[in-house]
Amino acid sequence: MKVKSWFVGAGITLLFAGLPFPAFSQTVVKVGGEDYPVISELPIIINRNELGNPIINYTWKSEDRRYRVVEILPTLTQEVQVSNPPAARQLYRLADVYDKQSRKKMTVALPIQFQPAR
Repeated sequence: MKVKSWFVGAGITLLFAGLPFPAFSQTVVKVGGEDYPVISELPIIINRNELGNPIINYTWKSEDRRYRVVEILPTLTQEVQVSNPPAARQLYRLADVYDKQSRKKMTVALPIQFQPAR
């Protein structure tokens, strides 16, 4: 009986491993009581130039062309603690994104990444 259960479990695992899960299934950000999925394939990158001024680069399309940013929302950047203090926090910005696979527009959280000055 144990061997049969093991094979059934392994078969189910292989079945689900082959399915293309959405990239945002990793985590969600809660804003105003609502959960927004995070799409890490569309980061907002903030660099600093020689004068110390920030330069913001948006990733408008994911590398696999599945996601496309439609609009960056004016909602304030959201902050999520990633580990116990004094560790860093992750910042997010809400955006409307079109998912080519599901053919739907959805509101998601885009991670903000800070790059050191070069």
